[in-house]
Amino acid sequence: MYIERVQVEEGFLDGLDLELKAGLNVVIGARGTGKTSLIELIRFCLGVPGHTTESAQRSAEHAMSILEDGRVTVTLNLAGRKITVSRAAAEGAPQRSSEFVHPLIFSQTEIETVGLSSRGRIRILDTFIKNRGQLAQTETATISEIKSLTSELATYRQQKQDLEERLSQLAAIEAQLVEAEAKEQELTKNSAILKSRKLEADGYSANSAAHAVRIAYFERLSETVAEWKNSLTSLLARDSGLEESPENDPAAPAREHFEKAKKAVQLARRELLASEKLLAEASGVASQEKLKSDDRARQIRKELEVQQQGAGVAVRLAANLREKKAQLVALANTSKALAAKLRSVQKSREDALDRLDQIREGRFKSRRECAQMLSHDLGPRIRVEVERAGQVEQYAAVITDCLKGSGLHYNDLAPSLSSSMSPRELTECIDGSNYELISEVLGINRERSIRLIAALKSCNLGELVTVGVEDDVHFSLLDGSEYKPIADLSTGQRCTVILPLILEQRDRVIVVDQPEDHIDNAFIADTVVKAIRERLGESQILFSTHNPNIPVLGDADLVVHMSSDGKRGFVLEAAGLRDAAIVTAISNVMEGGREAFKRRANFYGRL
Repeated sequence: MYIERVQVEEGFLDGLDLELKAGLNVVIGARGTGKTSLIELIRFCLGVPGHTTESAQRSAEHAMSILEDGRVTVTLNLAGRKITVSRAAAEGAPQRSSEFVHPLIFSQTEIETVGLSSRGRIRILDTFIKNRGQLAQTETATISEIKSLTSELATYRQQKQDLEERLSQLAAIEAQLVEAEAKEQELTKNSAILKSRKLEADGYSANSAAHAVRIAYFERLSETVAEWKNSLTSLLARDSGLEESPENDPAAPAREHFEKAKKAVQLARRELLASEKLLAEASGVASQEKLKSDDRARQIRKELEVQQQGAGVAVRLAANLREKKAQLVALANTSKALAAKLRSVQKSREDALDRLDQIREGRFKSRRECAQMLSHDLGPRIRVEVERAGQVEQYAAVITDCLKGSGLHYNDLAPSLSSSMSPRELTECIDGSNYELISEVLGINRERSIRLIAALKSCNLGELVTVGVEDDVHFSLLDGSEYKPIADLSTGQRCTVILPLILEQRDRVIVVDQPEDHIDNAFIADTVVKAIRERLGESQILFSTHNPNIPVLGDADLVVHMSSDGKRGFVLEAAGLRDAAIVTAISNVMEGGREAFKRRANFYGRL
């Protein structure tokens, strides 16, 4: 793929219509003629993100200011197939006729600073990973699955805890029931009628207890159905539909599937409403039956009270205790089923976490292989290394957010936790309330460990367990006999590291704005030009520059000479390197004129 044509309407480059070549394209011109503006408009049109947050903002502001209310259109050539991308200043995203792989675009500032950013270094290395897009999609889907399972686990754990609290009353109720039944038997042992009536009341009480259990069962089901229904209702309420296209809608097939999906969601919501109604009706029937049983049991107890003073109280107490016991026994079975479901969901999440670990480990291995390849190709001068899970800042930030308001010293605890335990290990400690391990790892007492886990339990564990602990990439330059990390290098030295790394990317379009300001001519001629010539014919390069070695020694396929009248930038000439007008432009703009060039040639000839 290569950039074939750039067109600009309005703004500083109004009327520009530039056709580029597949090989080396070099934009030259005096300062203020629009070289940087051309590159930033290409970046803006194609939606290529900046390599740091600051550079992304500066690039967007630059493009918007020079485009004003206009539009820029870029035509890409992908093996003969044309892809058109267009974007106006007021549009939030590019309009494109097809998907395409973003070029690598670097501003002058990014060449100088991108190596100082851990995010920037990772982005440079990741451009060499072939399946990075697929890896990212798989990781996103797996993270979504884990978050859903974590939420489900939290719901089941809370239900199980509530059931266990109720079941903890069973032993006390059984003891009370033994005492009540003994008294009940004493009061009714001499009366066959009372015994018969007691058995009848017991039957109605048992029936009432069964209906109570059934009502509680319907209520739990209704809560689940209501949660689904409310989620779908919220989803439908937020939907504003896909944006309509005025004509020749390229998204029509996607829109058709979207509408089918929406209808499916609407149908699902109707089914949930029907389910909710049936559960309410069933619960109502059970409630009516329970009321009937309660009323009948109450009537019999009143009759028993009339026949024998005190017997009714004993019968009623014993009946109430038997009903409570029956309900708790039924809940014990529910608790067993819930425990089995909890184990099943826990296993599913463990499997998903294993897959997430494999995805991230696979990405690390790919990065390490790319780093080894780059170190081999660019060594011994440049060395690239990858540290597994070396960036814990985001992980520590998630822990900090969880601990805010807890009264704990999160500024100390968050860094210690993030550097000592993986998100998965920490989440397992939280789930299992493993205070001892937390105390041992952090060197804190049991009380603080308990408070820490209590605070972490209240946060979003789905976010915590899936937080990305990113790998860290290290670039270093051989300076004398030792390697220096990029942070310790001068601006020029950083550029001598970053430029060769960028030019090693052989299958991507590369666009670089004025890379030479902090680099000496020897490096340009020996390293940059060499890299350009080695990759010619593999992918397009677009450089803006003031250094004549790049177009001349690089044997440029196209040289674009830009000029300006102070109000508007425009192309004076765009032709091959050996075109007379281009030779003159290079002589005048980049060499200081033919006379200066001849004097330098004579000077070097006398050496």
